[in-house]
Amino acid sequence: MFRDAAGGDFSLAAGSPCPDAGYTGKAPTKTEIDKWKASFYRFNPNKNPRKETVKQAKGKKTKRVYYVVPGPANPRGYGNSWANALGSLQDAMDLAYENNGEVWVAAGIYKPSSNDRTVSFRLRAGVAVYGGFSGKETARNQRNIDVNRTVLSGDIGQNGVASDNSFHVLTGADGAVLDGFTVRGGYANGGSEPSQNKGGGLLNYLPGMSGRPRSRTVAGFSTTVVNCTFRANYAVSGGAVYSYDRCKPVFRNCRFFDNRARFGGAVMDRVGVRATYEKCSFELNRAQYRGGALMFDYGSRPAITGCSFESNSSK
Repeated sequence: MFRDAAGGDFSLAAGSPCPDAGYTGKAPTKTEIDKWKASFYRFNPNKNPRKETVKQAKGKKTKRVYYVVPGPANPRGYGNSWANALGSLQDAMDLAYENNGEVWVAAGIYKPSSNDRTVSFRLRAGVAVYGGFSGKETARNQRNIDVNRTVLSGDIGQNGVASDNSFHVLTGADGAVLDGFTVRGGYANGGSEPSQNKGGGLLNYLPGMSGRPRSRTVAGFSTTVVNCTFRANYAVSGGAVYSYDRCKPVFRNCRFFDNRARFGGAVMDRVGVRATYEKCSFELNRAQYRGGALMFDYGSRPAITGCSFESNSSK
């Protein structure tokens, strides 16, 4: 191959197979390289459970936007525009977490899985996810959440049959923001894990972690939820939302409608939770035993301002 490799002459010898044997295809574009690099850092659901930290941007004034549309998206979509939108909401959230981004989601119905009840949309620490887009906007304030309904649904099995729905539609994260969605159809009726009977719409703590009053490790998530509707979710505890262990979630301008549970028809906060409920409405939520709309237990103390309650019930 070389004329005299032992003597340090690495010029090609006559008959070497190397000349004209290089790659002749097109070089990858910068966008393709960026997507390839990002794929190495996506969240691996097979890793051991851990509490993420909120990543701080270094010198960045604007966040990179990842775009999501329902159904089959552009198979080569990188999420960098509506035309090249991703079809997976989870992929978009994972990329936004690794690249200091936020997520814009077009109107439609999104499901965390096609058939696995244990899978939920996992919010990412510090990542804001916005619904209510038509798929043409160039600025966030152009969206209309009332017209462009963006639904996160746990109805992954047979339509209208709750028993095969996702245990949780969403799992929270510290510093995450969910804004402009309808969350429906979660069914946390109990399974092999203790968490699978809690929070049909949003499970606001990390499964597998058990907080203790004097423990430094806080299992709960301080998630912020704005302009969202939780509808027709079920759990044994906390039909729509279950928050746990000293977290400080915020719910602002949200509607909790027709959720059911044994305890806490819409919401249960347990073990030192300091939740904020601001300008939220609670309607037609039902608990079999206690807390038709809300139930607070084991030292949880919420701040409730400007909220309305109508036709909630418990025995």
